[in-house]
Amino acid sequence: MKIKRLIRLILQISIVMSLLIANTSIAAAGGGKNGKIIGQVSNSAIKSLPTPTTKELRAWGIMPNATQPVPSGGTATATAGLEWSYITMYSTAKSSLSSNTLGVYNLCARVVRLIMNGVVQGTHSSPVCGDRTGGGVVVDNLNKTVASGVRGKTWKVDTYHNFVKSDNTWNWNTPNSVTAYP
Repeated sequence: MKIKRLIRLILQISIVMSLLIANTSIAAAGGGKNGKIIGQVSNSAIKSLPTPTTKELRAWGIMPNATQPVPSGGTATATAGLEWSYITMYSTAKSSLSSNTLGVYNLCARVVRLIMNGVVQGTHSSPVCGDRTGGGVVVDNLNKTVASGVRGKTWKVDTYHNFVKSDNTWNWNTPNSVTAYP
């Protein structure tokens, strides 16, 4: 009888240990951005930038003529994004300019809040900002790790984006958001 109990105890301990190792491996795989990303969604708003004036073009050394037409102003893009691993939700606010943008623009991006099942999981009060010339990007991130995993929950990120031309002749301020049901 004692041998049967010993064998049963050893099997029970082995099962518990294998479950602990499996759970630890899943947590390690999803605990950082180096973990496996298993899903993503994003939403982008796009706005055309103003066409540069002849005076601006001459200041940049561009002389439009019949063979070299006036370049377009480019585009500004405000993107709200969510991507997830098994246990971590990554939220992103990205403000970007197309590579054909002429002039200097100040870009700002902010993750206003990350929400899980209607409850705010985190906020940022200050945006990430920077001046960009000829295109460029600024990004703000906010992440949340959930021990029970991200699946089976409703996630939403609210973002805010700001674009200002350096001479203050043009600006665009816009909120954005995206929802995921992993």
